[in-house]
Parts: sequence; C-alpha cells; structure tokens
Amino acid sequence: MQRVVNVVIPTAVYSPSSSVDITLVDRSPNGLLGCGDSTTEMSLILTNLGITDSNSLAFFLKMESSSNESTLFDTMFVNNGMGSCTLDTLNFGIHTYDEGFYEVHTFHTNSNDSNSLNDSLFVSIESFGHPILLPKHDTLCSPTSSL
Repeated sequence: MQRVVNVVIPTAVYSPSSSVDITLVDRSPNGLLGCGDSTTEMSLILTNLGITDSNSLAFFLKMESSSNESTLFDTMFVNNGMGSCTLDTLNFGIHTYDEGFYEVHTFHTNSNDSNSLNDSLFVSIESFGHPILLPKHDTLCSPTSSL
C-alpha cells in the first residue's frame, strides 16, 4: 500500500476542461423548510470544473413567493474569479417569514463559461411561516392552599 504525500487530490483524480466551466453544484435549504424566518440563508455551492478564471463573477438569486406574489432578487460577487477545481460557497439571505411556497432560481451569466447546462439551479421551498407564540398562564399553586 502506498501513501499519497503532497498531492492535491481534486486535480489528481480530475482533469479540468480546457476552458472555463463555472458550475452551480448544490444549494440548501431544499424542499420543506418548516418554520420560516426573516434571517433564513440559502447556501449556494459552486465550483470551476475548467481552467482558472480571474474575472469577477456575478451570481444571482431570484425568489418568488406564491402566497403574496413578492419577488426577491439578489446578486453576490466572487471578485477574484475562481481557480481550476476550486469550491466556494455563497450565502444569500432569503426572507421566508410568510407562510407559502417559494420558487428559487440561482444562476450565473459568466460570458467566459463554456458549458451553459450547469449554470443554474431551481428549487421549490415550502415554509409554514414564522411561529406565533401564544402565552398560556398557568397557576403554580391553588390560591386557597398554603405553602
């Protein structure tokens, strides 16, 4: 058995394409969100499967709510581009305080990208809205009993 020493594993098992290929790999949350919140974040995982791109990259999030027909549009940047076979994560703030279904589209429009088939992700999210706490007053002791 041989040990691997001083080897960059992603480049040892994968040969990048000969052109830039920025890929949206995954996002979370997925599907059922449960309780909504105004501080919910959507993480977008991206990678460059091609050669290094030193240009600034813009990534977009568009979220539409079916319950109140509101639309959120946000942009985040990777200012120094992406190296070959590198991963990065962007965190978009999404507002899921209101109950309902949300259609989320994340994408990029990098003009250097050689493969447009992996440039966008869609997800539908269901939120039950922000919980409302209704206090119930409990009696700890009977008013007629003595301690």
